[in-house]
Amino acid sequence: MSSFPTPDFAPEVLAEIKEHAVDQWPKESCGIIAGGIYQRCDNIAEDPTKGFRIKDSVIFEAGASLEAVIHSHPEGGTSPSHADMVSQMSMDCIFGLIPCNKNEAFDITWWGDFLLETPLIGQRFVHGVTDCFTVVRGYFWQVRGLKLPDLPRDKNWWEGKGNLYVENFERMGFEQIDSSQARDGDCFIGKVRSDVPNHGGVILDRGLGLHHLDGRLSRREPINRWSKFITHYLRYKEEGE
Repeated sequence: MSSFPTPDFAPEVLAEIKEHAVDQWPKESCGIIAGGIYQRCDNIAEDPTKGFRIKDSVIFEAGASLEAVIHSHPEGGTSPSHADMVSQMSMDCIFGLIPCNKNEAFDITWWGDFLLETPLIGQRFVHGVTDCFTVVRGYFWQVRGLKLPDLPRDKNWWEGKGNLYVENFERMGFEQIDSSQARDGDCFIGKVRSDVPNHGGVILDRGLGLHHLDGRLSRREPINRWSKFITHYLRYKEEGE
């Protein structure tokens, strides 16, 4: 199975992170990597079994040596929450999430804008990390040199009647176009077992599309296979257009 890039931290640092996660179960562990060293931090969240918070002074003291912020998911989840994503975006720092139980910690999921460099084809699916929206962001960064804003999102946000794509595409710089106008580099969004558009991708050449579905690697394939799901075609508005 294809994987995405991971930061180059020493094996002993990763082992310490895993040990800390198990030690803190059923609470969420939290810590930072600064200067190549993992520092265990107190979780001062109101309910440390459901979230984490690190003292501001810890982050301030780390300063420019701060390399990553890590926390655990004691229930074993591998996807960051909306709150996790907001924290990562506000700090503009690599974040790590480590799923665990009371006996064992598993592989760390790392995320942040360094993933924009990930090859667009063959990514494994992790919601909020490498999913359909992140492959769109990756395309615009790698092909067009544009960094689209990220959108904090909980897993299965559409089940709560959220409408992430429709509510945000204009803010991100897109306008809706007719299907007859769609061309290479435009985007599409559609409904996949959902009442609202919850999936997106990019139109490529020769009738192909680039997208990423849960349970599959990101890929390019004929877009006509998915046309019945598409609800909107979108074009990014360059300055001066």
